[in-house]
Amino acid sequence: RNLGGMAAIARYPHHIIKVAAKTKEFQEGIDAGRLQHFLYTCGNGHTLDCYNLYGYTGAHGSRSQAKKTNIICSALKGEMGSHPKGPVCILGDVNADPADISQLQDLLDSEGWNDLGAHGQRWGQPGQEYTCVTSGARKPTRRDYIFVNPDLWPLVSNFEVVHSDAFPT
Repeated sequence: RNLGGMAAIARYPHHIIKVAAKTKEFQEGIDAGRLQHFLYTCGNGHTLDCYNLYGYTGAHGSRSQAKKTNIICSALKGEMGSHPKGPVCILGDVNADPADISQLQDLLDSEGWNDLGAHGQRWGQPGQEYTCVTSGARKPTRRDYIFVNPDLWPLVSNFEVVHSDAFPT
């Protein structure tokens, strides 16, 4: 039963190219509406390798939800290992802090990945800016992330969290 969902969009002249899963575990994540792999065309024949992640609701406050999100992150890491190396990002609604999901925290602590939102000040933006305001929350939270690998980090020229009511949660 598909309980999640995700999409990727691009503004012309850029395009999104869907990438088929190479691993069984990643395909299961796609089928569950929790994972997606696409290439974003950047021009001049270049593409950016992107993985979209939709973590389980409440993974910040629930160990069982965090464990399920960690399992899909493990599938994502396995899938990344089956593709050529190069600039890669993982983005999406994690529904948790990176510290709640050991697979993500390991990317940050041991594999040289960076959380763009944690470094907003690098581009003149607030660091750790909130990304989510839900109707039942007492205060805004940061549950949406863009993580970049060491190959992509030096290529990022700007980052900003834009607050909008266009997609209420």
